[in-house]
Amino acid sequence: MSILNRIAIKNDMGDWMTVPFNANGKSMATNGYCLVATPTCGEFTNREDKIKSVYPLEQNQNKPIKLQEIKDKLALFPTVDCFDETEQKCNACYGSGLVDFEFDYERKSYELEGECPICEGEGTTLQTSKIPNGKKNLTTINYFKLVYVHLMLSV
Repeated sequence: MSILNRIAIKNDMGDWMTVPFNANGKSMATNGYCLVATPTCGEFTNREDKIKSVYPLEQNQNKPIKLQEIKDKLALFPTVDCFDETEQKCNACYGSGLVDFEFDYERKSYELEGECPICEGEGTTLQTSKIPNGKKNLTTINYFKLVYVHLMLSV
């Protein structure tokens, strides 16, 4: 079974999507969420008329981007130092995860045991080292998001 047959959708979303097809000089298959294209590899039905409704060619920039290009651009982003975190016994509850609470109301004292608010009942906290570990991360202010980007796997 070819990869195209594995991708083709097997429900009634669109009868033409249930089998691989040819369009734009390639053999393709879709599951309704992604489209896989390979060099023409079979006598599949030409579906260029159908594919325009789900893969509008006028909006397709069809611009290949090499992984190295992305890596090179990301290397230009500012970075920050990373610090190691170590798990340590919580000093507030002495590692038990529980603490005693006391409060007074109308001249009476009340005491109750509950979850430690410092470690949230875990008994441990994370301590961040003061010395960087030598690793770098992108600063969070430089994150970007690709919106409405559809990637086509071309083999």
